[in-house]
Order: sequence, then C-alpha cells, then structure tokens
Amino acid sequence: MSKPWWRRHFLRAYHPIIAEWEYVDLDAKRLVSDCVLTQAELIVVNGGGLFALYPSDIPHHYVSPHLGGRDLLGEITRQAHAYGLRVIARVDFSKARQPVWEARPDWFQRQPDGRVARAGEYYVTCPLGGYRNQEFAYAVLREMLERYDLDGFELHAAGFDGYCSCATCAAAFGEPIPTGEQESDPAIWQRFVQWRFRAVAQQVEGYYRYLQGIKEDVFFTAELVGPANPEWAEAAGQHLPALSRSSSQLSLASAGIGSARQWRWWTGLAAEQARALRRKRPPLIHVAAQMRDSKMPRALVPPAELAFSCYQALAHGAGVQLETCGLPVNQADPRTMPAVAGVFSLMRQQEKVLDGMVPIAPVALVWPADALGRYALQDEAGWRLRQEFVGLYEGLRARHLLFELVSDGNLGAKALEPYDTVVLPGASWLDGEQAEALAAFARQGGRLVLSDTPALCEGNSFPPLPSALAECLGGQWRQEVRWSQYAVPSTSQLIPGLLQNTGPLAIGQSYRRVEVAGSAMVWLYAATDGEQATPEDLGRLRPDDDPLVWTTSVGEGMAVCAATGIGELILNVGHADYGSLLEAMITHGSIIPPHLLTDAPSSVEVTLTHWQYGVVVHLVNGSGPAPLDKPVPVGPITVSLAWDGPALADLCVPGAASRRLACEEMWNRVRIVVPRLDVYAQVVVRSA
Repeated sequence: MSKPWWRRHFLRAYHPIIAEWEYVDLDAKRLVSDCVLTQAELIVVNGGGLFALYPSDIPHHYVSPHLGGRDLLGEITRQAHAYGLRVIARVDFSKARQPVWEARPDWFQRQPDGRVARAGEYYVTCPLGGYRNQEFAYAVLREMLERYDLDGFELHAAGFDGYCSCATCAAAFGEPIPTGEQESDPAIWQRFVQWRFRAVAQQVEGYYRYLQGIKEDVFFTAELVGPANPEWAEAAGQHLPALSRSSSQLSLASAGIGSARQWRWWTGLAAEQARALRRKRPPLIHVAAQMRDSKMPRALVPPAELAFSCYQALAHGAGVQLETCGLPVNQADPRTMPAVAGVFSLMRQQEKVLDGMVPIAPVALVWPADALGRYALQDEAGWRLRQEFVGLYEGLRARHLLFELVSDGNLGAKALEPYDTVVLPGASWLDGEQAEALAAFARQGGRLVLSDTPALCEGNSFPPLPSALAECLGGQWRQEVRWSQYAVPSTSQLIPGLLQNTGPLAIGQSYRRVEVAGSAMVWLYAATDGEQATPEDLGRLRPDDDPLVWTTSVGEGMAVCAATGIGELILNVGHADYGSLLEAMITHGSIIPPHLLTDAPSSVEVTLTHWQYGVVVHLVNGSGPAPLDKPVPVGPITVSLAWDGPALADLCVPGAASRRLACEEMWNRVRIVVPRLDVYAQVVVRSA
C-alpha cells in the first residue's frame, strides 16, 4: 500500500461551524465554492452522532429537522469531491436526547448518587457504553463511510464528561468507583486515574481500527484538549501519551484568548507536545475564530490573533484546522475569511518546504507527561511541576534557543542520542530506568541541566533523587528544605559571561540543601541575611555556604544544577536575568557557536528546520496586545546561521511574493537581515 495522503503532510483544514438554522436553505454548491476560495485542501462538516446531516437508517440516530428531508451531507460531499476538496465528517457521540436515555439508560454516565449525568437538555453518554461503541457509533460510522466515501472523520468530545459511576465503568474498573480524590485511598485513586486514561485511549483507538478495516487510507482524528486546559483533559480522561497511537494524526485545540493574555506560546507548545509523541506525523492544531474566554464567550477573535496562532503552529511543525462561526457567506466579521485565505495561501505556496521540514534542535526539554498523569492536577505538587516545565519552555523560547520536547515515557538512549543538552524540570519524579538513561547521557559527553524544582516537596522535605542520578551528579543531595530571598554570584570562581556583572538575583522560594563535590564550580550561593533584605540593602548581602547553581564534570560530559526551580521563577516572576541564567546553564563551556544566533526581541519566536535543499528560519511576531488587533512590526532582525559555502535566501511572508535577501558569508556561517517582520516570515535558505 502507498503512504496515505495525510501521512507526512501539513494539512490545510477549514471547518465552518454551521448553525442549525443555516441548514434550512443551505446552498451546498455555494458553500463548497466559498471553501475552495480559502485555499483549504479539506473541509470539516458535521456528520452524525448528536444529530445527523443525512437521512440515517440507524435506530436512535436523530436527524436534524432543519434538513427538511434533504441529504445535505451527500450534497456537500459530492460537490466537494467535484472541486477536488476532501471531506472530513465531524461526529459527536458524547451526548444524546431524552428518548435515547429512556430506551437505553445503560448507555449513559451516572453520578455517584446514581442520577444520570446531564449537559443542559442532553444526557451524557459513557465512553464504555454501547452508544459510543458497537451498538450505535460503529454502525453510524460504517453507514456514513460506505454511503458517501468520506475521506475521514473527526471525533468531538472524546472521553468522559467528569467522573462516571455507572455499572459498566465499575465492572471494567473491577472495584467500586472512587467518589473523589480527597475522599479516596491514594493508591486506589491513582489506579482509577490510570484506568480512565487507558479506557479512553482504547475506546478512541477502537474507532480508528474499525474504520481502517472498512477503508484502509481513511483519515481519523479526535479533537483533544491542548496544554492550556489541563483540568479539562484530566476530567475527560484524555492523556496524550496514551492517545498518541489512537488516530491518524494527533489533533489538539489551541489556547483560549484568556490564556493568551497570560502566556503567548500555548499554540506552539500544543504542537510540540503532539510532535514529541509522533515525530513523523505533523499534528493538526485547531484554531477557532470564537474567543474561548469565560469573560467573553460570545466574542470573535481579532483576525490578527487568529493568524498569529496559525503561524505559530506552522513554525512548530503542525498543520492547521481553522474554525469559523457559521457559513463563509454569513461571517459577522468581514475580515475573517481574508485571514483564513491568507494563512492557507501561504501554506499552499510553501507546501514543499513545509512537508519536508525536520526541526533542528540540539537541546531537549523533558516533558513530564506521564509523571503529571500520576498526579491529579488539583494537587498542588502536580500543578507546580507543570508550572516548572512551562516556565522552562517559556525561558528557552524567549532566549531563541533551539530545542524540542522529549516525553518522559521516551527517555531511552536512542531517544536522547540526537541531543547535545537535556533540560530536566526536577528529578525526584524519575523512575530508575529514566535516571539511568540520563546519567549515561551525561557520562557519554552530554550536558544535563537540572532545575530541581521544589514542586514535589512534602512539608519541610525534598523528595530524594533517584540513586543513579544522585551518584552521577556527586555531592550530598539532602532532603532538607531551605529558603532564601536572594542568590548571590560567587566571588571566588569565574562565572559564565552571561552572568558577569550581575548583582543579587531575587529568588524568594525554597531550595534544596546540597553539599556539592569539591570539584564543582559554584555560580550562585544563597544569600546570608537575605530574608529581610530590600533592594537598598543588597550591597550588604554575602554568600553563605549553600550553593544554588553550580556545574560539575560527569564522565566525558557535564551537569549544571540549580537547587531550586528556575522554571517557576521565569513563569511567576519573569525577570530577564532568569532567562540569562538558563541560557548560561545550557551554553556554558561550548566551543562551537550555536546553529542560530539572532538579535530578535523575546516577543518574536524563532525556530529553525531542515528542508530538502537547506534550512528554514521561522519568525513569529507576538509583539503587541493579546489578543492582537495588529502586530507591532519589528526589525531589522539579523540572523546568523551555521553554513558552509555560498547561500541564497528567500523571504516568504503572507500576502506577498517571495523576495531575495542578501547573504553575507562569514567563517562557516551566513548572516541574513530581515528588514521588517509583521506577523510571520520564513527565511528559506539553500546553497547558491
């Protein structure tokens, strides 16, 4: 069999979320021709489940009365295929109406007191019940696929809607369903959480395998919760590592506007997390025109913010599914459809470049996905561990360091081999095999950067480090918790250039007491008399005996350790010196310049990828308010790349023809200047 059409491809998917009243007199030919104008290659339309867009023969399958007897799914599919557009049918089996509940109450979720779970006028179905599986959903999927030769399906609302206590779940779990984290035995609760993850993954994968048995190259994906909403993911039982093989491509929702106002890079993180689990299949990131903000649930996203999220997905190796509210002809904001067409036009223009991209990333940031799955996110420890990881991600992005994520479920020698440096958000959550792999990585010449977050502290005690890692790092890693307001640079040893001429660094959080090995080089110490110090007292601060940041040799490699959480400081305090500290921990002692150097401001995200004939620099401009009404232009931006020989560089931006940029040859490098950056640009470099 040849490779499926979607396998290594950046999808351009357009999803007009059509209101039921629009079905009454919908012109299928006009809809499809409007979709063609967006330059999308596939469209997503509602198909079945909660309501059918065609005259279904499946019992309990509710057909929308707004159709007036029309086969609207058939009309749209025939028109789209005639225009060369693929069609993905969206299905939702998460809810049903009252007649279904009355006929088959065993299909529905139950609350601990036995009442059926409700969502407004609908009744919530159980992922393990017959409605979502062989007794209903499978029959609907087969009917739609065989009747219309659809190109694929998208599952909406995968997983649970909260915690289900129905008899089917109790039988599958093998013991009574816990009533809640706080009221349950911790061991039972952890078994329950892990069981829910497996149950949801197996249920979703069942759709995928069933559809493949009907049509081998059918596309199937489930819209999953992105990193901006971990509570929703936990409540639904969605765990990305468990779900990573349950579909053709991972499909994640991007951030809501409420999240974007606090942190600009959620969309890129969603793409990176999906890629960490399936490197060879570009994920699909959902970008919606409707604001996902509890304060403004009915507002529309400004088109500049919509485009910003799309370009951020591209820069991180993901395709785009753009969702608009209503038919293209009925868009309330006339700027929306031009914004959609602008994104897809650039993607189509650069398709050969995008589809061949492979990230250049000498640094790996460990994503503790499985570890976070072991902690209920309502728990303070799990939440703070996540904050440590997110803060390190933000710090690396702000300093334009080239990195990608490695999931903790993949911390073996083969997975770590491509990297020069591994950044670790804490270590006490590692198991023995993971610790051994990281220790071996350092001994064999790698650089291990440990930010020993206090996230998992219990009371006045740090958890012990895994023995393999503690032995590798040397010294004595105590469990004693201490606190300091400031870190003071060492006066007795040379510290890295990025930290030279810096004064006391605000810490204001707990740290682990560590007695470092005699050969270690300490950069920062906890400050004496620092608890009550204010800025006017800083000149009197002196280092005490507790090291906060130090480096030590490990076999042929190096470890750079912080006795507190650098990521938490970046995320919660945000001082630029924390980013300088993190960059110094990653680059100190390197004799080879990095692949990419740039003077772009921290509000501009920069990634670097290989393509068939050279490299591509992606520049995403987040300068301006959030949500963006109009990005603030920046530039000129200088980019220096590792390169051998003469080079040609083309600047590709939305809405304009590509233009040639001057390349200044240097010793084993090339220097390129981007005169102005609006929202997004690709600098496509190849040999002259």
